Amino acid sequence: LHPLLHFDGVVSDEKKSLQPKFDPYLIYRRNQKNIEDFADLSGLSYGLTQQLLFKHPKDQLPKISLPKPQKEELSFSMADQESASVELKCGWLSFSEYAEKCNLALELVEIEAGEGKLGPVFEHPKTGKDVIIWPPEMQLKPLSALPEPGKYIMVATIETKAEAPLTLDPADIDGFEQIQKSYLFLAHSIGKPDEVAIRAEEMLNQSCFLLQWAIFEVFLRSTIQELIKRHPSKIASGNRGKKSTLNYEEILEMTSKFSSVENLR
Repeated sequence: LHPLLHFDGVVSDEKKSLQPKFDPYLIYRRNQKNIEDFADLSGLSYGLTQQLLFKHPKDQLPKISLPKPQKEELSFSMADQESASVELKCGWLSFSEYAEKCNLALELVEIEAGEGKLGPVFEHPKTGKDVIIWPPEMQLKPLSALPEPGKYIMVATIETKAEAPLTLDPADIDGFEQIQKSYLFLAHSIGKPDEVAIRAEEMLNQSCFLLQWAIFEVFLRSTIQELIKRHPSKIASGNRGKKSTLNYEEILEMTSKFSSVENLR
């Protein structure tokens, strides 16, 4: 390595003043330590939570009530909206569909429809089958209040995700047991303890890997910037120095894609 990039790790206080200060590396090591602490703390939390979930099954925990979310807490993303149920409110059904819907014999429906007791009978525009209006209370309504033959009126219940603030205070020692059970009930809603623990470990490892990669990229960029700031004459020397500007592609080429700062000399 270049002398500017030679590090011996953590040094004692007595020798610290003798070591060259290189901010990009110091920041990189500090960020690396923060990521390691985050991973350790998360792993301990996962283990402790999993043990408590096994000890306290969901059916033994009291349910909690969340406050009704405000409008600004609702999600308006289509990905967060799901259809909970779709019900037929009114529509034209064939005799067999009407009989099944009303739990009647098909023969009785055919007879009463022929006698006009089930309201008007129309021909379905696509299937050609005779259809009558459902539900029965709509049979006395004027045709102008009914959908066209072959069409239906449906009622859909849409659920959307929302973020509800928790009023639990982890520092409340007096209500420790109740608060702990509330947290455990919420944790149980995510899934089975053993399956959730595996997914949590995988997500933690993925997140830490991306964080490590990100801070390393920042370290490489800041290292190049710091070296250029300290030794601008190195850039100006040689054939490359005759150019007034450098593009990103040339910098990548000069540093072997940021893998060797030595090439900038």
